[in-house]
This record gives sequence, structure tokens and C-alpha cells, in this order.
Amino acid sequence: MKSLLRAFALTRQSSRIVLWIYGINALLSLLILLPAYSTLGAEMGRSMAFPNLLNGFDSTVFSDFMETSGAAVTPLLAVGRWLGIGWLIASVFLSGGILLRFSQPDEPVQARVFLAGCAQYFGRYAGLLGVVTLFFGVLSVIILLIGTLIGAALFNGVTEQMLLYVGIGTVVIMLLIGALIFCIGDYAKVLLFRQDDHNAFRAFGRAGRLVLAKPGQTFVPYLMLITVGTALFGLYFLADDLIGMRNWPTIIILFVLQQAFIAGRVFLKVWSLGMAYGISATLIKPVPIKSAVVSSRFEESTDSIEPTSDKATQSPTDQ
Repeated sequence: MKSLLRAFALTRQSSRIVLWIYGINALLSLLILLPAYSTLGAEMGRSMAFPNLLNGFDSTVFSDFMETSGAAVTPLLAVGRWLGIGWLIASVFLSGGILLRFSQPDEPVQARVFLAGCAQYFGRYAGLLGVVTLFFGVLSVIILLIGTLIGAALFNGVTEQMLLYVGIGTVVIMLLIGALIFCIGDYAKVLLFRQDDHNAFRAFGRAGRLVLAKPGQTFVPYLMLITVGTALFGLYFLADDLIGMRNWPTIIILFVLQQAFIAGRVFLKVWSLGMAYGISATLIKPVPIKSAVVSSRFEESTDSIEPTSDKATQSPTDQ
């Protein structure tokens, strides 16, 4: 809990970084939103009656629109997919700068130092993304196959309600496994950062052993932050239901609320990575070595990790 609160305090002090990341997200969003607005306006004949369609909006409105204007809208969907990939790459790129900030809590936030940290660790974190994607994909397929086999075995002997429960259980397990893998990925980033290592598979394995050995100190706080982030979007959808997009003023109000919640999600992302950095410092003992630095103040690199407990002769990540 102490590491959680300390990471929160430092994230709050690093509001400039949060705003930078939010600005990058907003810029990537505008790259698709502005062409989409222009295309949709052209397809509607620049009609100003668009807000009137929002009352009673359902799937038939969308399906009818796609039937008549699908040729113009489909390229925008492809651009959206590519921008999603771009956002993922940007997220990986920014991780090094975020961790560098948490390694220098007493230093002022500087764009030059932040970007230097981002650039230095981008290659190894890109490799780690491939490892995380591989594990998530394989485990997702295995869980879906098991759920499908269970559903097929029970198909003739149970009610549709029971089959629905099996499906929901499969999805819940897959989401928990996904959260666990991404949690391990965050701790692997920390290990790559602390050790100045480049082996993503090794870091992921050691981080996995650390998280599984200490789930209460690692995975539970991670789930807490995920729950908070989910609650933020739940509050937005509740506000959307209560306010409704009936006219331009309500649309503007909901847009402002949406952006506030997105900024909150960015804050949680930075907080989550800082929390992993702080918690790992209490579970492992770094041994300093001399290595290349990204700035004159960045001197925190290690070549191994050792347990903080005197009861073990091996690191918790190696057990």
C-alpha cells in the first residue's frame, strides 16, 4: 500500500507527463475524427439535423447508413485500425520515459530526458510486447477451446442458461488471465529497466515468477487500478444515459466528461507502471553496475536481482 500511495503522489507530481501522453492520444484521435467528421457531413449532405437522429438511435440507423454510405466510410475504418496500431507503438515507446521519471523522483520533469528514456528502451519493450502478445494469444486460444469443449459436452444435458454461465465463466477467466499477463508485462518492463537487459523472454519469465510468488503484493493492486479504470467508464456511460445526446450543449458536456475520463485513464496507466516500479523495489534488491546512461542524472542500472528476505538464497523470481 505504501508503494501504491507513493506512486500516486509521484504521478500527481508528474502531471506534465500525463498531459503529454493525453495530448498524444488526442492527436492520434483527431487524425481519424476530423476526416470522419468531414466524410459523415458530406454523406449527410451537410444536414444540421444530425442531433435529432440521436434520440432513439439504434442499430438500424447504423446499418441503414452503412448500406447507403458504406463505400465512403469503410476506408476510415481501415485508417482507424492503423491508428490503433500506432497508439500501441506509442504506448510502448512512452514506457521507458515513464520508468525513467519514477527512477528520478527528485528531479524536475524535462522533455529531453523523458524522450531520451523513451528512445533508449523502445527496442527492448517492443520485443517484450511480442512476448506478451504471444502468451496472451496462446492462452486465450487454450481457454476458448476448453470452454467450447465443456459447452459441447454439456450441450444435450443442460439448459441454455447453464450454457450461458459456461460462456460467461470462460470470458471472465480469459479476462483475468489477460490481466495477469499484462501485469507480468509491466513488471518485466521494470526488470529490463533496472537490469539494463535486452532479453525480453528472460525478463518476462522472471517477472512471471515474481508476480505468481507474490500475487497479493503485485497482481491485487494491479486489479484494483483496472477496477478503478473500468468504474470511470461506467460513470461515463451512466452520465450518457442520464444526460443523453439530445442537442449540441449536451453533446459538448458529454465530450468534456469523456475527455476527463480518458485523462483519468492515462493517469491510471502511468500510476500502474510507477506502482510496479515501486513494488519491485521492495521485493528485489538491485546491485548497481556501470552502464550507459540516457542523461547525466540517469545512473540507475543493475545486472542482477536478489531477494530482500534473508530466508531465501534465491530471488523470488527464480523460485
